[in-house]
Amino acid sequence: MKNLSEALSLCADLLLYPDDNIELNLKKLFNIYNSTKKVEELLNNKSLKDIQSHYINLFDSNIEKIECVPYASWWSAQRLMGKEALSIKEFYKECGFEFNHYEFKMPPDHMALEIGFLSLLLREEKIKEACLMINKHLWWLDKLYECVKNKSKLYGKILFMALKLINTVKEEEVCLKES
Repeated sequence: MKNLSEALSLCADLLLYPDDNIELNLKKLFNIYNSTKKVEELLNNKSLKDIQSHYINLFDSNIEKIECVPYASWWSAQRLMGKEALSIKEFYKECGFEFNHYEFKMPPDHMALEIGFLSLLLREEKIKEACLMINKHLWWLDKLYECVKNKSKLYGKILFMALKLINTVKEEEVCLKES
């Protein structure tokens, strides 16, 4: 469970706006995941500024120009801060976590926050809550991955790995025991 939590936490970090730790975090993730893919191949000798620009173009331009919207509300109703955002915010609260918009500076249904919260639940061995999170709140990540996979090798790989890890939790005995 610890490795799953740690790998999901790295995925969440990598799905935030890129910083100087991107190469190190990718190497850590690939090490945990036992991936044969080379970090250098994914980064393709791009500078941090290039990767940040790519992230902005893919996930963070103005709403008319975002290629792949990283918010659950968008995939549910094609709008931001919809019922999905309110639902996940309430779920965080039910699990003992008070979402602070000023601290996170993004809606509660952002891909990185949801994956990061799943990691936290697994680390704290809150298996029932982790399974609820997967079944009720992470349904949209498959759709996001379909949007991203042909537009970005880097973020397609990170989302692919996150989904594989989530499916490991969901399909292997972890959540089946909770059913």
